[in-house]
Amino acid sequence: MKTYTLPDMQVSFDYQIRKQWVTVKGSVWGDKNGIYKIEINDVLIEDMPVIGLLTEADFDDIETAIENEALAIASDNHAVGDIPGPYPTL
Repeated sequence: MKTYTLPDMQVSFDYQIRKQWVTVKGSVWGDKNGIYKIEINDVLIEDMPVIGLLTEADFDDIETAIENEALAIASDNHAVGDIPGPYPTL
């Protein structure tokens, strides 16, 4: 039987792909060693899903952006002491 874990963090932010601004929604899993899984949940233009229109390069850019967003949030939270648990990376 497979075991599934909930993401440690979910992010949502605006991001520019080529010339178009989109809303990216993603999930991140991490532990004391850092981020070990990133998932793109949705990419939207004005509430319309456009994930089927993305190229492999777009997916790579979005995954990097999700990781950067999660690390920025974790860093901000760590600075004010709001991260629960023993793992300051997320």
